[in-house]
Amino acid sequence: MKKVAIIAITDKGIEQAVLLQKQFPKSLVISTRETTNESISKVDSISAYLATNFSKLDGICFVSALGICVRTIAPFLDDKTKDPAVICLDDLGVHVQSVPVSYTHLRAHETRH
Repeated sequence: MKKVAIIAITDKGIEQAVLLQKQFPKSLVISTRETTNESISKVDSISAYLATNFSKLDGICFVSALGICVRTIAPFLDDKTKDPAVICLDDLGVHVQSVPVSYTHLRAHETRH
């Protein structure tokens, strides 16, 4: 399986991330929030985590507002063909968006033709 990080910003986001992780058991759930859930990897900073790991990941799923996602990944973007795919899911698990500055957008465009 590819390297996928699920990044949760809020407590509600952690709930959604844990549900997602059941479908992708080798994924890693990352958060800065305190939690008793042992499947969550607590980090001091999402930006610091991405500074170290962004180019090593194949995919990132943010469980947050899209604006938070875009502002967080912006400093690490290099090339659509090399950057990880990025999607963003809302805290309720209702809406999901491909982040258009990422590889996901490039691949989605190719499949429409």
